[in-house]
Amino acid sequence: MKLADESLSQAWRQGWSALTRSHQAWWHRYYPASFVTLPDTQLENFYWIQMYKLAAATRAHGAVIDTLGPWYHQTPWPGVWWNLNVQLSYWPLYTANRLDIASSLVRALLRNQKKLRANAKPLSGMAIGRTSGQDLRSPLSIIDLVRAESPDAPREHGNLMWALHNLWLHAQHAADKQLQRQTLAMIAEATAYYLDLLTLQSDEKLHLPVAISPEYPVAAADTNYDLALLSWALKTLLDPDNAKFSSSRERIKWASVKQKLTDFPTNTNGFMVGRDTPFDQSHRHFSHLLMIYPLGLISPEHPPQRDLIVRSLSHWIGFEGALEGYSFVGAAAISARLGDGNAALQHLQRLVQGFVRRNTMYTEAGPVIETPLAAAQAIHELLLQAQDNVISVFPAVPPAWKDVGFAHLRTPGAFLVSAQMRHGRTQFVRVHSLAGGTCRVKLPGGSALTPQSLPKGQWTVNEEGVFEVRLRVGQSVVFAADVDQPAPAFSVVPVDADTKLIHAFGTRRRNAWLTSVPADPPSGKASVPMESHTSPIDSTGAVSRWEMLQASPATTFSSNGWEEVLWSHTSCDPCTSEAQTWTGKAWARWQAVQPKAGCFDYKQLLPNAGSKDTIAYVRTSIVSPEDRWVNLRIGTNDQSRVWLWPEGASPSDKHTVFLHTGGSKMGADAGVVRVRLHKGVNHLFAKTINLGGAWGACFHFVS
Repeated sequence: MKLADESLSQAWRQGWSALTRSHQAWWHRYYPASFVTLPDTQLENFYWIQMYKLAAATRAHGAVIDTLGPWYHQTPWPGVWWNLNVQLSYWPLYTANRLDIASSLVRALLRNQKKLRANAKPLSGMAIGRTSGQDLRSPLSIIDLVRAESPDAPREHGNLMWALHNLWLHAQHAADKQLQRQTLAMIAEATAYYLDLLTLQSDEKLHLPVAISPEYPVAAADTNYDLALLSWALKTLLDPDNAKFSSSRERIKWASVKQKLTDFPTNTNGFMVGRDTPFDQSHRHFSHLLMIYPLGLISPEHPPQRDLIVRSLSHWIGFEGALEGYSFVGAAAISARLGDGNAALQHLQRLVQGFVRRNTMYTEAGPVIETPLAAAQAIHELLLQAQDNVISVFPAVPPAWKDVGFAHLRTPGAFLVSAQMRHGRTQFVRVHSLAGGTCRVKLPGGSALTPQSLPKGQWTVNEEGVFEVRLRVGQSVVFAADVDQPAPAFSVVPVDADTKLIHAFGTRRRNAWLTSVPADPPSGKASVPMESHTSPIDSTGAVSRWEMLQASPATTFSSNGWEEVLWSHTSCDPCTSEAQTWTGKAWARWQAVQPKAGCFDYKQLLPNAGSKDTIAYVRTSIVSPEDRWVNLRIGTNDQSRVWLWPEGASPSDKHTVFLHTGGSKMGADAGVVRVRLHKGVNHLFAKTINLGGAWGACFHFVS
């Protein structure tokens, strides 16, 4: 409170004009740090909105980006989540040359090392659990706010190591020796935590105990999540360039562990979840594939490893049912690493068109912001990659993209790279060194570009066409086909915009997730206002007349955006005035349904629906003879949300009258909320997500 008072007082003393000038100056410095221009105007719009949201979410001395950022909203996930959300949120900042913003994560990790050590107790080293506040206190013995009483209970071990991979990316992109040293020291402590878990078994290999692979419902020994992160840590610690930051005794110990560590569990479908635990059910998380991306421990440049990557990706992303928006971010990034620009673009389009809202925000059971942010990094992967000390320019540009460009994207070693493609041909590539050093540059296949601004003694080219260039601090190299081109020819300019998609998001987007091309759905819509189906409340408090959306039984909310279509939180046209709802692919019809004593048994009403993660939608309109307050009694053991608004109002989040995140069973009348029925017509809309087992909901109005 004292800090808030001081900040407000200081702002008041500065005055509105001074605050406005400093605010504008900050943003004017922020945006030009890098530049991306794409022929897919919708994707380009999406990208730049993410750059805005990142700067709105944190600053160098700000808070760690949590699941909401500054956009407060009711959520089942209040806090900082460490098994994916934090890491994905910060991914795009390194390549986008926006390290200042990314410093908020650096500061949090460095200043809370004592808490990280306490989290690991009674084991050695550092660790962090699934979720924390801004102080990073999250003991491994606490799983989803419940203490794991048994010391052998499965835990989620790798979250800190994954966050330290982000910290290492920051240090590498900044070429910051001090931060590299600090990060390596923390990686060593996180490794010490893992070493306490390892046991030498009969196969003379070191193995990890049964643990949680994030969000996979079956615990497993030797999870690929943990093995990948530990393998990356050992590889990083043993890198000869990092030898000066550790003792010879430590390196001998790490080398011995690396040699004896068990292999990644695999089967015919690719990477498994863990030892004796195949990937055999749809799963939104790519935690078992971290060795592919972002850790890059296996390379598509080696045919056997490429085959393993392809099989693993195909099996995971082809297993429909539980996939979510960030599933397609991971799939896009992995596809880009394979050089498959078409597949990467398809995954990105599925995310943008199927899962994000008209403001590019994203929600599952509640709002979470990491998925659209991380998609910006997947876009970077199409344009620029840096793996095994090789900078690859335009490594996965979709063949349909003939004009594309970027400026000042950043790579490890603090190199800023700019490039432009016109009519399918790379016009130039510029590499500028901020810290000095040697870079290896791989140009697009078939290009005839050569270094034009350096003497021959400063560069060489190998048999594979990879250039090795030595640059001094502040020096640049330009790869071009024509040395006589004037300097302006080496400037990145915006590509032509698709005028149909200039306003890809915002109010022109007709639904929260559908394509932004302004177009009417096919003919066949039957507009029937809900008030024509109004129903009185009977003597038991039940409403007898309801409608249910007759969606395809195979459809689940987690893979195709039904939630977005039917309730966008900003528009409820499908809820109030249509007998059918257009989903972008087909019509879904609202049909009359009769609850039994005010209760819906969705398993009976939707017998062919999936056993989990399917959404049921019901709606009704109620006539009240006067303004009055009543109790709405609700029962459900699933994840549910209910909205109630009077005729003539524009429905929004403020009309939410009930929210149940699941996890506890509520009897038929266990949930009670006081609601106001306005004189005339009142609309009620309810959504219930099947979390498994029984699936239903009850609604009664009691005076």
